[in-house]
Amino acid sequence: MTEDLRAVAAAIFSKDNSKVLAIKRPDDLNDSLAGLWGLPARVLKNEEEIIAARKIGPEKLGTEIEPLERLGELQGQRALGILTLGLWKCDMSGIPDFSRRVIINPDATQYTAWAWKNPRELVVSAERGSLCSSILLNHLNISYGSR
Repeated sequence: MTEDLRAVAAAIFSKDNSKVLAIKRPDDLNDSLAGLWGLPARVLKNEEEIIAARKIGPEKLGTEIEPLERLGELQGQRALGILTLGLWKCDMSGIPDFSRRVIINPDATQYTAWAWKNPRELVVSAERGSLCSSILLNHLNISYGSR
């Protein structure tokens, strides 16, 4: 049985806006984006997108974030159905600390590393189907794949 899912991701820029906070996905054989760098995201659980975006901070990064502006939305086919993902530009207080994550859903993706990356470094993940990386690159007018 397939179901349509909604998710939200956070684009957190460095103070000079030259880099974006990227997370590394775990090496999971069942994940088409395994081991790639992307943006922190979470599935919506019967909540408004802006509320879910705010929860990315404590649940995925171990710090607080504040959504500022919605940058866009894309849909993509996943094994479970159609995924619709919205991307929000966010401010972050503090720095990510995975040891302080609040794990609400143990089945959710738990990232293995974070780093400040040039957005162009997310081209590979966009070309492999990452919706959050694709939205960010589209927003920044950075070409990738057949686009």
